[in-house]
Amino acid sequence: MKKILLFGIFLCVTAMSTVDARNGIKEAGLKKAISEFDSKEGVYVINLGPLGISLARTIAKAAVKTTEDKQAEAALNSIKNLKKATVVVFEDSEQAVKDNFRKKFDRVLPEDSLLMEVRDEEDTVHIYGTVDEDASVVKNLILYVPGDCVLLYLEGKLSIDSLAQIAF
Repeated sequence: MKKILLFGIFLCVTAMSTVDARNGIKEAGLKKAISEFDSKEGVYVINLGPLGISLARTIAKAAVKTTEDKQAEAALNSIKNLKKATVVVFEDSEQAVKDNFRKKFDRVLPEDSLLMEVRDEEDTVHIYGTVDEDASVVKNLILYVPGDCVLLYLEGKLSIDSLAQIAF
């Protein structure tokens, strides 16, 4: 599934090279929605700031050196400009809480920020982000699975070339 997603991101962003995504993702609105639901029962939020990301990157680099896996090296290279990461899971929350989050989430993301939608037998994954003018970088990537109400928000810039290396 990972390769399909990354390949899809690459294709989608390449195809969007003529699209002007000046509006981008409303980061403040998204962060506000996440913080509003953080205190709800059954909602789990994990935030990694710059120090956490740096630590994770260092640990991952050490692990990759021992395996000499070229795809893992490409994955590390693609996240070198990542600043923060947030994971939100509504695993044990009530359906009403999930529905309310979906509504707020839909309001803070402009339609042109949807890069791709990937479906398999069980889940649909929505991929959002802001593409730069020459379609070489995706800024602030969001992976959202509405069925499970799971969100991964990566703040920073992700190189399309690096993502393509992972996909192939």
